[in-house]
Amino acid sequence: MNIHEMTTEEAATLLSVTPRAVRKWAQEEGLPHRFIGKDLRFDWPQTLTWWTANKCRGPVAAQRGSSTPPKVVSEAQILATKARMDAIKLAEREGRMIDLQLVEDEWTRKILACRGRLLTIPARLRGPLGQEIAKRVEDEVFQALTELAKEWPDA
Repeated sequence: MNIHEMTTEEAATLLSVTPRAVRKWAQEEGLPHRFIGKDLRFDWPQTLTWWTANKCRGPVAAQRGSSTPPKVVSEAQILATKARMDAIKLAEREGRMIDLQLVEDEWTRKILACRGRLLTIPARLRGPLGQEIAKRVEDEVFQALTELAKEWPDA
């Protein structure tokens, strides 16, 4: 069962009601849902939150004036958090998410390589253009690198 694309029957089973009640709530009372083709689909954390706020009665319902969430809401929040964590793990396995440290390390390597190449420009120009022009280029390169370094507090 995919908790983010539950069928009417699956939602009804988890809520201990009939599929007809779930369809009625979706069509007439605002139970969050979406369609896949002609079929209703429900996201369990949203469904449980709606049900708790609109239909839940008995020992799991919140007491009037209480700031403590009912057990069902707490369980829904835990379930939603677990679902988000599972989505993150799946994204990592599929290569859609990269560790921040790896990105920072690669950028640092590329920036240092760029800096190194820029610093070699004046030396390569000394012969063909002369000492004076090479010195001016060197000054401009150092000034540009110094200004860029000021933009990054960690540099």
